[in-house]
Amino acid sequence: MAKRLENPAVPFPAEKCVEALEMLKAQFGVRFRELHVNAKEIRLFQNPFVADIDEVQPSYQFELAELQNCDVLKDAFKPNSLIDFYAALPNDTYPNIKKHAMKMSTLFGSTYICEQTFSRMKLQKTPMRSRLTDEHLHHCLRLAVTRMEPDIQLLTSQMQAHSSH
Repeated sequence: MAKRLENPAVPFPAEKCVEALEMLKAQFGVRFRELHVNAKEIRLFQNPFVADIDEVQPSYQFELAELQNCDVLKDAFKPNSLIDFYAALPNDTYPNIKKHAMKMSTLFGSTYICEQTFSRMKLQKTPMRSRLTDEHLHHCLRLAVTRMEPDIQLLTSQMQAHSSH
């Protein structure tokens, strides 16, 4: 790359860079437009202990007041991740806040997961593998995007030996 910059005979592709940046700017605008609309809801999710009770939806107000007055939960909030904190909240006491947390936590991850899965599908379904059925492709994609590690010892211990004929 240094040689390319030093060589004036090879022009810098400024038009292509500007075009790519404009496209990136437009995509960011589309993806993050909702963030401004949902700023209060995001703040509630980010830290329910500093959220203004008067600014949240009425369905959250009573639960939020209860939550903000619980010292045990305040102490549990600090060392844990948001996902772990909301998972530990009692369902019967904070059903609306938990539902809100689930909605917020999937808001960001779903786009990434969708794009990751689509990329993996493109890698799986090549012209050499064009005879994949939808069901087989589904299984291949699940294996490609899962974070689960197989327990090889358990699986091999459950195998049944086939006798020869």
